[in-house]
Amino acid sequence: MKIDKALEEEIQAIGDDHIMTSYDTPLRKDAFDLSDEEKIASIKKDVAHIMETLVLI
Repeated sequence: MKIDKALEEEIQAIGDDHIMTSYDTPLRKDAFDLSDEEKIASIKKDVAHIMETLVLI
């Protein structure tokens, strides 16, 4: 159908560039309290602990 084709073309045109298409996000209010560097350091510790637990390192 013409409508389906037009919708598909619109979806393709938007692609990954969907700025402002959704007001609601899963982010918590404290999502930006830590810097990216602090988040990475915390995640590294968690991954290291998981790998040690699984006897991978």
